[in-house]
Amino acid sequence: MIMYYHRIDSLRCFAVLGVLFSHFFNQNITKHLFIGTAGVDLFFVISGFLITEILFRYKDSDNTVCNKLKLFYGRRLLRIFPIYYFYLFLVVFVFKVQDIKQVLSAVFYLFNFYEMNKDISPLLIHIWSLSIEEQFYLIWPFLILFIPQKNILKVIIFIIFFSLSAKILLPHVNHKLLTVSSFEAFGIGALFAYLKIYDTSTLKKYLRYKLPLIAAISTYGSIVLLSTYNITILDNWFRVSISIVSFYLLGVSVIPSGNGNQKINSLLDNKLFM
Repeated sequence: MIMYYHRIDSLRCFAVLGVLFSHFFNQNITKHLFIGTAGVDLFFVISGFLITEILFRYKDSDNTVCNKLKLFYGRRLLRIFPIYYFYLFLVVFVFKVQDIKQVLSAVFYLFNFYEMNKDISPLLIHIWSLSIEEQFYLIWPFLILFIPQKNILKVIIFIIFFSLSAKILLPHVNHKLLTVSSFEAFGIGALFAYLKIYDTSTLKKYLRYKLPLIAAISTYGSIVLLSTYNITILDNWFRVSISIVSFYLLGVSVIPSGNGNQKINSLLDNKLFM
């Protein structure tokens, strides 16, 4: 049974508002607040959680692995492809974006790699994050469905630290656009899904233990204050702090006794944001 969490719709709404704020307000101000980055990484953590929870439920079912993969990718295709390719149709045939390499990169969900070295159309400026999500979807189902249950937690933790290591070992790469550099966000969402399904008591302990959350928020404040120094480096590490904050926001959204207070719960339950 696939679970529906209405508060996650509110989280998505706030993520969208953050991205819109970063694109349409004065970028000399917004680039120092990292609001758009926060919105994208909140999306990634949510995706990591929802996709991994779905895959765990498939893994525990009696279907063959082949049927599980067909079911997963069939649902993804119906959910994403129609509106995405309709948008690309409009971009090419209505708005006349005719750079063939740029369009093909968008068609095959490789736009993050294209954007690293090329000027891009404003109509496609948001496609990089969708490309990273689809690349994650290509890899993750096979890892979850084929790896033995006893090793899955180790794999999730490895993915998180592998992503963090990429930020350290490749300091001059644009980590916003590098797929593996986003895996700590997906991995943190996946870790939440694993604990929610297989170790709820430990998850609730983490949610009650506020030091990581306080540290993440403090890190964000420090990064905003220091962002005039080196935007690129600070942006990379801000993504880590927002992923930790997103872990706690998931707790508020999907665990009945999550770590939120009444004001946060009321905000997420507001129908205006769903």
